[in-house]
Order: sequence, then structure tokens, then C-alpha cells
Amino acid sequence: GLELYEAKEAEGLLFADENAKDVKISLPSHTPMKVLLPEFNSIVFFEVIPGRTFHAVQEVFSKKRCRCSIQGWFHAPTRAEGLDTRASLRLLQSPSLKVDKKIEMTEIDRTDFHDPNKVREGLRHLREYISRVYTMVPVLTQIREQFGETGDIMLSDFLDQELAQRISDLIIKADTADKLREMDPKPPPYDAGVGGGWKAVGPCFRQRYMRYEASVQGKHERRDMRVVKGESHKEEVGRVLEHIRKEVMGSQAFTRLLEWVTGIPAPVRWKGEVRRFRPGLDYTVGHYGGLVQEGEAMLDVCLCFVDETTTSTQLRSQRKAEEKDDNISAEQESDKRRRVENRWESDDYGGFQAFVTVDKSTEGDDAEAYVEGTPDPPSSDGTRGQDTLSASAANNCLRVTLRRPGHMRFIRYVASGAPGSRWDVGCEYALDALMLKEGEERCEPDVKQVSKKET
Repeated sequence: GLELYEAKEAEGLLFADENAKDVKISLPSHTPMKVLLPEFNSIVFFEVIPGRTFHAVQEVFSKKRCRCSIQGWFHAPTRAEGLDTRASLRLLQSPSLKVDKKIEMTEIDRTDFHDPNKVREGLRHLREYISRVYTMVPVLTQIREQFGETGDIMLSDFLDQELAQRISDLIIKADTADKLREMDPKPPPYDAGVGGGWKAVGPCFRQRYMRYEASVQGKHERRDMRVVKGESHKEEVGRVLEHIRKEVMGSQAFTRLLEWVTGIPAPVRWKGEVRRFRPGLDYTVGHYGGLVQEGEAMLDVCLCFVDETTTSTQLRSQRKAEEKDDNISAEQESDKRRRVENRWESDDYGGFQAFVTVDKSTEGDDAEAYVEGTPDPPSSDGTRGQDTLSASAANNCLRVTLRRPGHMRFIRYVASGAPGSRWDVGCEYALDALMLKEGEERCEPDVKQVSKKET
């Protein structure tokens, strides 16, 4: 269907145009005011005003039908002054436009950062949550060497098995309760999953996803991991992931772990949020406001959870669909079963995180590129080439990626055929660019500070 969005002037929201003048803009909601379903042999006209009207085309949810259309634009004889600066592409390319001020960087406590007692205390704290293997010096050394070659590392089975299983069970139950775990794709309601501390985030030309905000209700501010009677599955998983965000990824011990696994001096500031990307609805778009600026460097850290199980109902549904196609070959049948059993890894249903190198001097659609690929090897200064680094969604997986100036990121739209939502704790850690530039001295775990008993 054709989605039409209403834009409202955002109070106090300005961005600088090409002449460095502040321009007031209007932002669309994350939910369309109207959806026009496609009808055979029909035509639709609507007015397009840069910065005032926004539209998008939904995913085709039917497996048996396609949407074939001819589209074009009738331009006015003359352009009204100032409209170009408010166009969607200009908003995506504006590094000065900040539409989300709720998530701000906070300073990291570095008091007695390398004190032996603090190191041991931090390790004990981390082991309450994460797999012990990621606190062992030989493993950290191996990870650091790999990260030094690629600037990217994936740590599988990151959380403790019992905690990870609890989260895995909860996300399946939450998706089932919100009817977002159906095998047959269909348009989900735009308010699916809203409530219980979860809120939809926009604007639509940049992003749409769910964010958990612990302050919505008093009981969501609990910092423990106990089960709360009467709490819904989505409330519980939100509270548990928020606890992990604060107590693990926001801890001094975790930033010390990042220093060990990357070999880069520990971050100085950080921010993070708990997110849910619903199938058939959610995504983020690469934009210039998300670029790492000159003289800066970031560690992008994302702890992801997805449903990697295949239920008997899903298998039966898939086999039933295959039986209807008498012309299917054995190879096609095997390929279909493989996609059902491992749909996240194939990236066919989106949900993957991508990092793109963008040339800011080039006009065009770079900011909206959805490209997959293998990154070029790092150059002498550690940066990558023009290709994209793609990180598939995986359950209980921590991804650590170094982002330098010119790098932007996005989460690919999660298709309606995905096994369920993508849930994650997405964090950014600002590095001390001066320390990073001056030799990039590698930081190794101080074995003297970690006793044999601890490892």
C-alpha cells in the first residue's frame, strides 16, 4: 500500500541549510495518517511539498501477487524559494539535524580504572552475566588479534547460557502475543508491541522501531532480574535488556573489556538503548547525522537477540506450500528448507546491520544505500574501502565494530516473513581520538592483575 504521512512542525527543531542559516522544519510521525491499498487499473494523485508531505510504499505481503505500477512526477513551473532545503534527501544529508535528544552521551567513570582490585572486582561482576570464556586472557588475546586485522569482531554466545535462554524464551512469547510470529506474511498493525514501556520512534524518513523507556511506569525502573507477577512478556524482556544495558554495557568493567578485546584505549563516553525491530514494520536509514565526524572515532557495540528456532508449525506450513508447487526441483526444495531453518543468516529477510563508507562530497543517494558486501582490508590508517560491512542478526551475539570518519550505519528493514522481531541493545562508545591517533598503542590484559584462579 501507499503510506501517506502527516508532518507537524517540531518545536525548537532547526538545522543549518547550505548557507548556514537555521531552517525550521516539520517532521512526520512514525505512523502514516492514511494507507491506500493498490487496486487494479487505478490511479492516485497526491501533492508533494518538500518538508511537509512524506510518503512511502509498503512491502508486498502476498507471496502470490506482485505490485506493478508506473509512477512519475508533475513538477510546478517554478520552484518556491527554500523548499529544496527541506527535501527528505537534504534532511538525510544534514549532519546538523538532531531529531532524537533523549539518548545523549554520558561520561564513563575511569576512577582507578587499572587498579588490580577493581579489575578483579569487575571480572567477577561480568561473570554474573556473560560467558566465562570472554573473561579469559588467552581468548581475549586471540580476539584482539582478529579485531586488529579487520576492525570488527563477533562474539557468539556472549551472555551466560541460562540468562540467554531466558531472553530467547521471552522474545518468542512476546512476538507470539503481539502476533508478529506468523509464517504467512500479512500487514501487521502499526501499534503492534506498543505499551509496557515500549514506544515507537521516528521520524519515518530516518527510522521506525520500538525503544524501551524504563521511566514510563514506576515498576519498569526495577534494576533486578526477578520475575514480576502480572508483567507481560514484552515488559519483562524490556526490563531484563534494560538491566543488561545499565549493569553490564554501562559498567566500567565492560569498557575495560572493550579495551582488552580491541586493543584500543578505553572509551571516554557512551550511550545506548534497548530496541525492537518488528517484522513488516521497522528499519533505520543511513543518514549524515549519524556519520562519525572528523577527528572522532566510535566503537559500535550491539548485543542482538532473534528467534533462531524453527517450530513444527512453521515447517508444516512450508512443506504445505512446497507441495502445491509440482514443478519444484529437489535443489529448490532443499534451498527452501534451508531458508526456513536459517532465515536470519541468509539476510533474505533483513534485520542485518550494515556499515557504509560515504563520500560526503558526493551528491546523490549514498545516504539511502542498502548494499551488502565484504569490506576492503583496512588501509594504513585503519579505514575501510567503499564496500559495506554487513552483520547478520544472530541470537545472543555481541558485535563490536570500529567506526571512523565517513562511516554510517543502518538496520535493514525487517521483512514480514522474518521469524520474529530483532531485539538488541545498541550502544556507541566514543574513543579518545588523540590517543587513538598517536600510535594506536594496543592495550593488552595485564595478566599480573588477573590471578590464575580468576582465569
